[in-house]
Amino acid sequence: MSPLRARMFDRLAITEGRSQRYGTQFRCDNGKWRAYPIEDVTGLESRRQTMNFSVDFATYKAHFEAQPSCPQTLSPPPAGMVIDD
Repeated sequence: MSPLRARMFDRLAITEGRSQRYGTQFRCDNGKWRAYPIEDVTGLESRRQTMNFSVDFATYKAHFEAQPSCPQTLSPPPAGMVIDD
């Protein structure tokens, strides 16, 4: 399996209002990148390994967090997504 398929799966899940499976999708709120909700977080790294991601989720997330301020995502956050400041 490839990371591209995982990204496509997550994008579709977010578009349909579901939680993402592989932790590839982020949105910008209050100038910070935040991951969309992830299903079964405890199994995340195992799923990412199955899809042959080159980095773990913590490293992937750190890449986003290291970026300068981002433009606000225009769509509202999904139900249940906590936006901390």
